[in-house]
Amino acid sequence: MLTFRAKQQGPKVVILGGVHGDEPCGVEAIGYMGTILPSLLLQGEVAFEIGNPQALLLRKRFIDCNLNRLFRGDSTLTPKERASYEYTRAKVLKPLLASCDVLLDLHSVHEPNAPSFVICEPNGYDLASYLPASIVVSGFDKLHPLATDAYVNLCGGIGICLECGTHDEPSTLQRAIQGIYGILAALHMIDEQITPRTQQHLKATYIYKTRHNFMPVQSFAEFTSVTKGTLLGTDGNAPVLAPFDGLLMFVYQCEKAEQEAFVLAKHVPLR
Repeated sequence: MLTFRAKQQGPKVVILGGVHGDEPCGVEAIGYMGTILPSLLLQGEVAFEIGNPQALLLRKRFIDCNLNRLFRGDSTLTPKERASYEYTRAKVLKPLLASCDVLLDLHSVHEPNAPSFVICEPNGYDLASYLPASIVVSGFDKLHPLATDAYVNLCGGIGICLECGTHDEPSTLQRAIQGIYGILAALHMIDEQITPRTQQHLKATYIYKTRHNFMPVQSFAEFTSVTKGTLLGTDGNAPVLAPFDGLLMFVYQCEKAEQEAFVLAKHVPLR
């Protein structure tokens, strides 16, 4: 962990990258910002942390299980999860996340030409408007209250995830850097003039978990609009249909039961 403290008191912010080992943009953005932040920081404290170092070295999403589903009580974890490398990382990260005022967790996706978007609950909407994204999605704390941002919210802070775009695209790294600038500027921790933007708000309300496996019928771009009854894929031999009109997110081919195959979101009124 790399921590910078200004002489003047202020918010404590955690910038997290590499929660998934195949998502390098956050780690690279942290490396860049770590070289310039000491001369910029006016108040407060910024801690840069890497989520899953071993997975990053191997360029794998995770070693044993998804780190971003382990931020919950031990009694709810399976024996496999408690024996995992990622469990040891979650134990290290929890005190840091519990103590911060704001978390910015930087991610990317495998889909080509993916848009950037923000995941946060309404408590983060104001800060989200300073991030380089036109879409904000809430509702994930209820769908799976197991991730870094949900854990920070539970502990009384503001948890925000910025999906920066596609793995390894130069624009994805630039958005990650812009995201760090945006959060720190919004909190008046650096002297950077960023104009908040008007954003489209969605709410994730449904997550499909596999019974056997999942094979999508096609490659779905993020936020593809579908109507109720649209064939999305197959689970074993059974068709999987959209349960209502909505916008698809995080559609993945899955090989096992109890895996997250896709999320469906709905529009919510702009503030």
